[in-house]
Order: sequence, then structure tokens, then C-alpha cells
Amino acid sequence: MFLTLLELDVHPRAVDNVGNLKPPMRYTPRLLCLALLFITPAAIAQEQVGPPIAPSQLPQGWVPLDGVAIVVNSDTITRRAIERFIEGAMAEAKVTTRQEYMALVQEAQRSQVENLLMKQAGEDLGFPPEMVEAHVRGRLEDQRDEAGGTFEMARKLREDETTATEIREELTQETLEMEWRRKIAGFAAPGARTSEDRFSRPGSLAQRYRRIQRTGRDVDPLFRFGAKPATYELQLLLLLGQTYGSMEEARKVAQQAKAALESGEAEWDDLIANIGNFENQGLTGARRIEELQFGLDPGDGSLVQFIMEGNLESYSQVLPFPRVNPATGERQIAGFAIYRLLGRQDAVLPPYTQPGIQKELARVMGYQGDEQRVQLALEDLERTAYIWYPGIEEQQAEFERRIEERKQAIEEARRRNAASQEGPNNEPQEAPAEPSSNEGAPPASGAGRPQGGAPEAPPDSPPGS
Repeated sequence: MFLTLLELDVHPRAVDNVGNLKPPMRYTPRLLCLALLFITPAAIAQEQVGPPIAPSQLPQGWVPLDGVAIVVNSDTITRRAIERFIEGAMAEAKVTTRQEYMALVQEAQRSQVENLLMKQAGEDLGFPPEMVEAHVRGRLEDQRDEAGGTFEMARKLREDETTATEIREELTQETLEMEWRRKIAGFAAPGARTSEDRFSRPGSLAQRYRRIQRTGRDVDPLFRFGAKPATYELQLLLLLGQTYGSMEEARKVAQQAKAALESGEAEWDDLIANIGNFENQGLTGARRIEELQFGLDPGDGSLVQFIMEGNLESYSQVLPFPRVNPATGERQIAGFAIYRLLGRQDAVLPPYTQPGIQKELARVMGYQGDEQRVQLALEDLERTAYIWYPGIEEQQAEFERRIEERKQAIEEARRRNAASQEGPNNEPQEAPAEPSSNEGAPPASGAGRPQGGAPEAPPDSPPGS
């Protein structure tokens, strides 16, 4: 059983090593593959706990232990490699739901494909094999010393269910990845010229400082200099669709409540007490703008705009209220809400001229520029790569069939539009004469209005293979 998703935008709640929220990760159709194929016994055991299985109930015959999961150009990714990634991630993060586990599987697939593409690109740089081997050998010796000797290292490999050969392959891949990332980021190899300008102009540093000062966001790198982020306190009147029977009914009640607030027919506290569906009277407490954006914004920035531009004690428009999956960042609209801005605390920043401030801003901006260049280069690698996995042919055939059906629907809509512009004798209708008086009056019924509706926008191109 395979999971087929055309496109998924995820917004993981994580921060990078400089304290900034990571940008949304975009999963392309070719990387969202075989998610259900990697459901391990450990994950199933978390959902279904029961008595031990009798020997007679064990599967009979051949049991697959490993196999090719994904082909990337001329290399392969095995099921065991993805399972090991999942097991390591599950040991660090608590996974309690099937959705969180499926998000972990998708992250494992994406990570393995990206790592392999970077390794292949690193090989294409033409580093001497003996140089790579020397670096790997040095790292192996470091690991052996950290383990306490050869015998302790062998025991650790047995506990991790791996081998020295697999460890060597992983270190070789990491070495090639690192060299490729350094080249893309702009670091020059010994005896080579730099390929990117990583210098941050003083004007750019000052602009970044003013933006942090104005918005109160991305303050984390300056915490060690005494900076404090801006915080906001909200109270929300929440109306859930399940409480009112449907989303449309919840929307109507929310709009009626908003109209009653504006006309003075209802008090905010009475509405909170009588129709609100939120604990703690809808109070959020003092929160950073990043937290409010992740947990409450419907995804279009409307709540963030209200928070940044609204006055104290003002009310927002009726906004969709999202249920956010903390593992994937996926949002599902569960109701509608009206927000009241109760308090605002501006950010506190050290002076721009304080020693270390400009150096830290330059470091952060340099890191973000490096990551942006690496991400763009990765997209280019993926766009030109050959990626195959079991079931991709069926998925592409289904996708092409849907594209063809949509094209036919667009052509049919265009024909209807053309036919609606012709008269009963199959002759084009004459355009109505310009009115001699009452300039600016609306045209007669049907004049200047296309009949039959506008055709749909052309579909996206199917993914490459």
C-alpha cells in the first residue's frame, strides 16, 4: 500500500542553529513516496498493544529483510537505511500518533534523497580519492578512541546493528556532502578561488537591525547581548464547526457576533462566557509573534497583520481558526475566531554600536545566505535527477490522465464561451452603442459580460522522472 500525495507544504516547528524559524519545507511529488511501506513493527506496537504473538501466527515462507526503496540516478537507497533513520529519530522525539509517524517517514525519505544527491554532486567535484579516504580513516580512528578501543568499538557496532563497512560508507558520504556544501556556500578549497561573495555590507547589517527593532522578530541571536523579543497577548472568541454542526453555521454565528460587537448590542465578556469554545477564557498569555503565527494564523498572514497593525483593545475580523499538526505543521480549518489584542510589549535590543552586535548580525546573515544557496542548488539537483521508486509509473499515469481530463474540460469551456458570443444565426452579435447620456451608468443586462464563466487556469506541469 503506497501513499500518493501530489504536493505537501510542511511548516515544522523547529529552529535552526542561529535561533530562527526554519522556512517551510516543500515536498515534491517524487519525494513523497512509499510512506506506508516503512511502517515498522515498533510503530505498530505503539498503536496496538496486546498479548504476544504465538509461533503459529508468525508469517510463513520468505520474509523480506531489505530491498531497494528509491533509485537516485545510478545509486540506490534501501529500506533498511530509511528504517534506521526512522528508528534514530524516534529515539529522540516522542511519536504518539500515526500522522506524526507518517511525517517522520516522509522526512526520512526526503533526507536520504537529498543526502545522496549531495554526495553525488560532491563526487563530481573531482576530489582525489586518497584525500577522501584519509579524512574518513581519521574520523574512524577518532570514533574508535571515543569508544575505548577496538573491542569496545566492535561491541558498539553490534549493539547498533551495523558494520564497519556501513560506517565507512556513511562517513564517506558525509565528507563528500560537506565539501559540496562548502563549495556552494562560497568557501574556497585550498588553492582555489571563492565562488560566492559572502561579505555583508554595513548597510545590510543596519537594515537587518532596524527590521528586528521594528518587528520584534528574529531576536534570538542577540539574546546573549541582553535582547528580549516583542510579546503580544490575545484573547480569542472561538466557534468550532463541530460545536455548531457545520463550518458554515459556525461562520454565520461568528459574523453575527462581530456585527453585535460593532453595533454595541453585545459585550465581549458576555460572548466569551456564552458562546466561546476555548479554555482559560480564550487568553493566550504573553506570546512571541512566531508562536502566534505558527499556532493561530490561518496561513495567509491575516492574524500577523492584525497583531502588528492593530491598536490595543481592538477586534480582528472573523478569521479561520486552524488545527495545526505539531509534527508536520499541516493546518486544517476547524472553526472561526475573533481576536482581541490585550497587550503588547516591544522588543528590547542592545545599541547597534555595542561591541559584538554587528559581528553577530553578519554571522547570522552569512549563515542564512549559505543555506539559501544550498537549498537552491539542491532544487536544481533534484530537478535534473532521475528518481524512481516502486509505483511511480502508476502514479505518473494517473497524474497524466487527470491533466488530460482537465485540458479537455478547459477546451470545452472555451468552446462554450465562443458559442455564447454568437447570435442565433451563427453571426457575431454587434457591440452595444455607446450611451449618449448618463455616462458612467452600468451597462444593460449581459452587456460586456462573458457568458458561461471564465475557463480554469492551465494546470501545472507533471513532475519529471
